[in-house]
Amino acid sequence: MPAHHRFRKNQTPQRIQARAARVGPNVAIFTDVVMRDRKHPEQGYRACLGVIRLAGKFGRDRLDAVCRRALENEPLERHWSERQWRAPGLIPTS
Repeated sequence: MPAHHRFRKNQTPQRIQARAARVGPNVAIFTDVVMRDRKHPEQGYRACLGVIRLAGKFGRDRLDAVCRRALENEPLERHWSERQWRAPGLIPTS
């Protein structure tokens, strides 16, 4: 198995969903949508893990709020969510 695929060996959609649910309910829904929108769920692993990792940088509440807003504004696109981090007053900062 190539080195850049080895990280997937220990990942499953259920494991990623469980990690996302610990961050917040909207994060769990968001990661579910990301994996469901791919032809194979494994294609969404990196994106989902990256989103979950943002909780450490921005906080769980703020990440959950961004995921809620992303889910309300279809289609999901990366640049939309990046703009939300910078939008004043839209997302709680504490």
